[in-house]
Amino acid sequence: MRIAGAAFLILGLLFSFSIDDWEAVGHVLMLIGFIPMGIGIVLLVIAENRAPALTAEVVSFKRRMDKWTPLSPNQLPTDTKQLSSAEVLHLLESLNRSSRPR
Repeated sequence: MRIAGAAFLILGLLFSFSIDDWEAVGHVLMLIGFIPMGIGIVLLVIAENRAPALTAEVVSFKRRMDKWTPLSPNQLPTDTKQLSSAEVLHLLESLNRSSRPR
């Protein structure tokens, strides 16, 4: 939203200065530049108002990721057990049942 706001603001400024050089209709057409400038300022204000909420979301996400620590190779279980396909299917079904919303 900041990029679009800045683009509209610059576009409006360019319209205002380029149309101002047209002597005959410059004053009336110069107002055309104010429309994209106004849109750009509104977009920039909206982006600034949304920034604290987005920052809070990013901070909470980073905190959750910091709490989650992956297992190192030393922490992985060393005992391996071969499962049959029926046992794997049974485990997957029980996992599916337990993950359904209630």
